[in-house]
Amino acid sequence: MQRIRIGVVGGSQAHRDELKQAFIPEDVSVAISLDYAQVSAARLEMSTVNAWLVVMAPNYRHELDDIFAKAKTPALYVEQEDGGVDFIALARKWSLSIRAKLDKKIAKSPKDERESVEAEPIIDGFAGAGLKYSVARANCKTVLILGSSFGGPDAVTEFLKALEPNRYRAIILAQHIDPGGYKALSESLRRETPFNIVSGAKLHQLKANDLYFVSPENRFRLVGRNTIVEEDEPWDAPYRPNINQVIVEVSNSYGKSAMLIIFSGMDTDGAAGSRFLADNGGNVWVQSKATCLCSSMPEAALATGRVTHEASPEDLARALNSDPLMTVGIN
Repeated sequence: MQRIRIGVVGGSQAHRDELKQAFIPEDVSVAISLDYAQVSAARLEMSTVNAWLVVMAPNYRHELDDIFAKAKTPALYVEQEDGGVDFIALARKWSLSIRAKLDKKIAKSPKDERESVEAEPIIDGFAGAGLKYSVARANCKTVLILGSSFGGPDAVTEFLKALEPNRYRAIILAQHIDPGGYKALSESLRRETPFNIVSGAKLHQLKANDLYFVSPENRFRLVGRNTIVEEDEPWDAPYRPNINQVIVEVSNSYGKSAMLIIFSGMDTDGAAGSRFLADNGGNVWVQSKATCLCSSMPEAALATGRVTHEASPEDLARALNSDPLMTVGIN
C-alpha cells in the first residue's frame, strides 16, 4: 500500500513538528508544514502532497477557505478547541483513518487527477528527515540553472535540501569540478536531496524533479526543448563545465521559463550568461556574498545589474518555495 504524503497547515511550529513524528510512518508522512501566512494558491498548486490537514485554530484565516476550495488536492479540517489540540492523539487517529477519508475525496475528482495521485512514482528524499516526495513525471515546463565553483558543493547541497520539489521544474547543475569529484558529488546529492539525480547520461529526457548534473568533460545540447544530448566535444577553456555556455543553451530553449542562481565560486564564469538569460526574460539570483566561501562569481553577476535577489542558500530555497509559480514564468 502506497504511503500517503500530507501537508499540515496551522498550529505552532512545535505542534507541526510533533505531527511529523507522531504519524504512523507506514501509512502517512508529513511532507510539508505551513503556518497560515505561508499559504498561497501558487504554493498549493506546486505541492506534491496527496492531502492537506488544516488545523482551524482561533486565529484561523477564513479567507484561506477559498484557496483550499480551488486547490486540486483535497483538504481535511480539524477544529482546535480553546484547550488546544492533542496533536499526538490526532496524528495516531488520522494515521488509521486518513486513507479512507482521502479515497472518498479522490473518488469525487476527475479520473485523470485520481491517476496522477495514485500512480506517481516515489522518489526517495533526504533519509535523515524520514520524508518521501512524489511528483508527476511529466516533461518539465521550467528549468532552474545552478552555477557554482569553489565552495559551491556545500552551498548547493544546503539549497537543495531546503528546496521543495514541484511538478513543473527541472534543475540543471553546472559545477566546476574534475571527473573524480563529479562522481563523488553525484552520489552525495543522491543521498542528501529529494531530487532525481541524473549524471553521466549521453541521452536524457528532462522531466519534472530531475536534477541533471552537467558533465565536466562533454558539452550538451537541448533538442526539442526537453531532450539533452551529451556530445563528444569539450567545454570552452578554462572552465569545466563552462557555466556561460550552459546558461545560453538552456535560455535559448526555455526563454522566460529559465531561471539562474549563481553560488559561491572563483572568477567570473556565469556573469555573461546572467546578462544573456535576463535579457531573454529569465530571472537571476545569487548567493549572498557574506555566506560564500568565495564570492567572485556572485559579485561578477551582480555587476551586470541583472540580479533581482541575493540571499543565503537556505533563504534562496525558501523564497522559491513561497511563490514558485510567480518566480519562474511558464511559457
